[in-house]
Amino acid sequence: MADLPRSRVQPSRVFSRVGTDYACQFLIQPRRSRGTQRMKCYICVFVWLSTKAVHIEIVGDLTSETFIAALKRFIGRRGKPAEIYSDCGTNFIAADRELRRVVASLRKDEPVNKFFADGSISWKFNTPATPHFGGLWEAAIKSANLHLKRTMGKQILNYEEFLTLIIQIEACLNSCPLCPISEGPSELSVLTPVHFIIGTALTTITEDNLLDEKISSLKRWKLTQQLLQSFWKR
Repeated sequence: MADLPRSRVQPSRVFSRVGTDYACQFLIQPRRSRGTQRMKCYICVFVWLSTKAVHIEIVGDLTSETFIAALKRFIGRRGKPAEIYSDCGTNFIAADRELRRVVASLRKDEPVNKFFADGSISWKFNTPATPHFGGLWEAAIKSANLHLKRTMGKQILNYEEFLTLIIQIEACLNSCPLCPISEGPSELSVLTPVHFIIGTALTTITEDNLLDEKISSLKRWKLTQQLLQSFWKR
């Protein structure tokens, strides 16, 4: 097997190098009331290539305008990525073309030109007819679809219920273990993608003794910091 690409192993800011793709369509209701027409929606998944952390957005269709809006929401909450990887979908290519047009028009202004020169988004497409090149985000899409179909079943959720479920699935995917924090047999804590985002786990097991809980939390925090440092030094 060949070595992993630099984007997978190089230390970087949170969500600075991401892969993106769409999942299959779902039916939801805009609101819970009689006579409300069902509407189609899709989920757009962004995967941080270094740690497999996931960010999920809901989109109404597969047009480039909708994807650009989802990308703006992603940047507003996670920051501007330096590199975006995707397949050769027509919506991605059209979005890339539109972003290039906007950037080209803005670059006529000198201050804006300097801003984009300092840090602009680089969009990289896979070779046509090679879906296995995007195995990292394809795996995230498969996991998200699996959780959604098992949880929803044949139910038709409204928008708020669907958004809540999407965020909970995002938290579940970001809590998948990467490696154990300690080699001790009594230590059950593991390093997860969310540790790289907020510095700790999303959910922890409560303990009866508050003093023991504080001590164990401090030990886990120190071990996590050491493991994060060693993880990036690989």
